Amino acid sequence: MTTTKTAALREALAPFDRLSACFGARPEASPRARLDAIGAAEAALERLSSTLLEAKVELEARIARALDEFEADLRAVAQRRGWRLEGGWPTFQIERGVELRVEPKAGLVRVASKTLDVADSGGIEAAIAGLVPALLPKKFTGADFLEQIAHAYDALTGSSSQVAIWDLYARLVIEAQSPRFWREATVDRFAALSPDQFRARLSATMEAGVARTRDGRELRLLPPLDPKHALFVYHPGEQRFAFVGRVEFVAGAAS
Repeated sequence: MTTTKTAALREALAPFDRLSACFGARPEASPRARLDAIGAAEAALERLSSTLLEAKVELEARIARALDEFEADLRAVAQRRGWRLEGGWPTFQIERGVELRVEPKAGLVRVASKTLDVADSGGIEAAIAGLVPALLPKKFTGADFLEQIAHAYDALTGSSSQVAIWDLYARLVIEAQSPRFWREATVDRFAALSPDQFRARLSATMEAGVARTRDGRELRLLPPLDPKHALFVYHPGEQRFAFVGRVEFVAGAAS
């Protein structure tokens, strides 16, 4: 909102501060002073209504403009930063890990676990920039990550050979913790693995063509029964993102 509009709104509200003082902070105020304060407040109501309407229209227009220009602005930021940007309105993926979702009715943008105003372009860019460097560890390899997935999978399989993707994720978080953490479970000892990091690492593993473990098993990603319980992951073979609900390891064909 412009400085002029803000000043006008502050001026329109001033009589109500006086009214509040007469009936609250100044109990000694005379009946005449209180009556004058009421009269001033009544006169201000009409001015306030007009000022509020102008402010509302201006803010709604700003949000609408930000929504209209959001995708183009986001693509410009991604190009300037060198980020891969995929997906389309209202959900985008940055560097095949960070998920950004626009909620047009609320005028909000969700970047991972953060919620920001759609017009806060600087805050949105900063939120993404804070997540991208941690998506893949410096010494990340798809082969090593596949072994971690297989180890977590083996700990979960029982009567079924298929494991829900979020159960697998939870197990990976557990196995990422060091023995030191389990002796003293404090925040500073916790090894984080966010859903965005999981998505990026699984996507990178598939993009590298790594699908077979060292013991010869092949990873299969299966569709979900309900997309609400799935992870949106990049599929290199199809060159698009798709929902994964379950995973399975099967014996690989003899080479």
